Amino acid sequence: MINVMHLGLTYQCNMKCKHCYVQKSKDILTLDDFKKILEISAKNGVFVLYYTFGEPLLSPYIFDLIEFSHKLGYVQTLMTNGYLINERIAKQLKLNGINNVYISIDSIFPKKHDENRGLNGAFEKAIKAIKILSNNNISVGISTTIRNENLDEILEIVNLALTLNIKCISLLRKREDNNLNVFKKENEKKYLEIMHTLIVNEEFYNNIGIHIHDPTLLSYLDYWYKNNELDFYQYDKFYQMNKCHYNSTISIEPNGNMKNCNLINEKKAKYSVDNINKIFKEKNNEHTFCCT
Repeated sequence: MINVMHLGLTYQCNMKCKHCYVQKSKDILTLDDFKKILEISAKNGVFVLYYTFGEPLLSPYIFDLIEFSHKLGYVQTLMTNGYLINERIAKQLKLNGINNVYISIDSIFPKKHDENRGLNGAFEKAIKAIKILSNNNISVGISTTIRNENLDEILEIVNLALTLNIKCISLLRKREDNNLNVFKKENEKKYLEIMHTLIVNEEFYNNIGIHIHDPTLLSYLDYWYKNNELDFYQYDKFYQMNKCHYNSTISIEPNGNMKNCNLINEKKAKYSVDNINKIFKEKNNEHTFCCT
């Protein structure tokens, strides 16, 4: 059953991140289109909504749609680089009913973060945004794309989140060309050691919610569980988290392209009322094109 939606309001972005996998196109969908999409999806069981793709705060529809989605009962998460967030924006997000905001952090080193983002001052703005959101009683998290270039910093980024009193961190293994990023040979073992630390070590998972998306971890989770390094609760939690969610997700881009996974480039259908209803009717797909 499809219960999660990744909704792209715009391809526009004020940064040029080196790890970005979004294939940009022209924004086509209107405010009325988005509202119709949200109404149909809510009626078909979707209740978790992520604003993704470009920088959502650059969309002229963002606050109208947050308020509209709130009335429909969605749990809404805004994925943002944080650069545009100020007191006024934070208060408006809170007023309109946003549930969670994730701020992107690529490195603990401001210069390195800024270079990856292609914009000076990006790190400073991100940290400031986290503090502003927290002060306005908005649930805030950090999102990090794991790459060869920042692998050595992942545990330090988690510790940064703890220092900022952040409750959740989302770690996404970099995507490129429809596949998971291939680590340099010397980094493969290091990556698994880091994942083992985050998943198995109670010091982390008792103090912060760690969300990881990497289907290659499933076999390692099996191994750690069989060797009594994980209890069943932790094993099941991370197994469900990292398995492919192709059949439970719908992704809609600003140009109207619809697909089941926002992390891969698959054959797309254009948005129309008939087409989105067809997708929901065919929610039990006969095949799965997984991002692995």
